[in-house]
Amino acid sequence: PTMLKALYRLGIALLAIDEPEEAVKSLAKSAELQKAAGAKPDQALKKSLAKARAKVKATREKQRAAMAKAFGGKEAAAMAVEERS
Repeated sequence: PTMLKALYRLGIALLAIDEPEEAVKSLAKSAELQKAAGAKPDQALKKSLAKARAKVKATREKQRAAMAKAFGGKEAAAMAVEERS
């Protein structure tokens, strides 16, 4: 059980320092161990894991938007296809 708490605290700390991907790994492992131990799901853990996953998703969307802007997005891809034809 001590490892569960350590993984949970690590996940919270990683989320606080803006490392959501690593936080998801830590929190998911904590949830997995909790489930394996037969313990009732912890609401704080579920909430933190959901928050970390949402932050990962938001970060990826930001990155996609930045890349699309940098490389011309859908318009540039469509123009490249037309040029090949």
